[in-house]
Amino acid sequence: MDGKHSCFQQCLCPLYFCGTDKGGDGLSDDARRVEFIRRGLQGVKNCMDDGIPVKGYCYWSLMDNFEWQKGFGMTFGLIAVDRSTQTRIPKESLKYLGSFAG
Repeated sequence: MDGKHSCFQQCLCPLYFCGTDKGGDGLSDDARRVEFIRRGLQGVKNCMDDGIPVKGYCYWSLMDNFEWQKGFGMTFGLIAVDRSTQTRIPKESLKYLGSFAG
């Protein structure tokens, strides 16, 4: 039995999934983030196909932000932030994830 089935069997309640990757170097490494999201959403679909009630999926984070351990060096966000101008720059991963929202 894999983790998703074990978790569901123990609590017998609907599941919410939260996805966070390890961050990258801003805009240039976004293909890896898109693949991470794709694989995560495939896992959610597999759960649903197996009859596990899935209520939602949340990705962390909308924008690159300050992380306590590495400051602004971690870039988890779907939107990059130019710290000198505060300009927001949508990443390819935002477009990819948004394509599922309809």
